[in-house]
Amino acid sequence: MPQRPSVVVFDVNETLSDMSAMADRFADLGVPGSMAKLWFAALLRDGFALTAAGASEKFSVVGEGVLPPCWRPRSSTVTSTRPCSTS
Repeated sequence: MPQRPSVVVFDVNETLSDMSAMADRFADLGVPGSMAKLWFAALLRDGFALTAAGASEKFSVVGEGVLPPCWRPRSSTVTSTRPCSTS
């Protein structure tokens, strides 16, 4: 008889939540709406990397951290040298 797995993992990102509103919000801020998917992918990448390294951070901090500097709110305390590009 096959052994039962001890853990089952489900990937629910963009399955249980509708991320299309993020594209509208990006467009409201003057950023191409198509960049929302790239931002979300970078957010997941950095969140997974933090977890794999045994660290954690607030969702909002990681989310702001992956924004190129020109898209960040003026009140941001996150610093980065990554260039701004929408291409």
